[in-house]
Amino acid sequence: MGWACCQTYGASERKAVTNLRRQGFEAFSPFYLKPPHLIKKHAAKDAPVFPCYVFVSIADQYQSWRPINSTFGVIRLLTNRSVDDPKPLWVEDSYIESLRRLEDKDQDNSIPINTVVCVRHRDSPFYNQVGTVYALDRQQRLTILMQLFNREVKVLFESAQDLEILHYPDGYQPRLALTGNE
Repeated sequence: MGWACCQTYGASERKAVTNLRRQGFEAFSPFYLKPPHLIKKHAAKDAPVFPCYVFVSIADQYQSWRPINSTFGVIRLLTNRSVDDPKPLWVEDSYIESLRRLEDKDQDNSIPINTVVCVRHRDSPFYNQVGTVYALDRQQRLTILMQLFNREVKVLFESAQDLEILHYPDGYQPRLALTGNE
């Protein structure tokens, strides 16, 4: 059938994913590396892209989704709230695949902090979203600050190749390749 979304208790995303998998469901929660200055510690740590939410795959129409609501760490499966016949709210498979690809990429980035960028990769769940480069971690992954769900969210990008630079920070001059007799 497809992917649905579950609401979890605070900081219980990993616990919910583990317990959903024990029950035979495929579960997924994307994480990004949170910079140390945001958590007031010396080392960066993983943080969920969507705090208090995980994605769960329901294999077919015969797989009961009701046990999801009683899974340790899960508050509830998001449904249409119909009293007579509640149905899960489905998430596009392509959206989940895009989130997974973002976690799997490993390429070099060289964009300075405070650069305004736009996501141009058509398969990305963040296509045409504009954000600001917020941090660059040791693996050269970019954290982009974006407006999502009516709040600012930090999204981790493994590669700068799918980002279009709209505006550099004040005073920054990009290095241009010299050609000809210059």
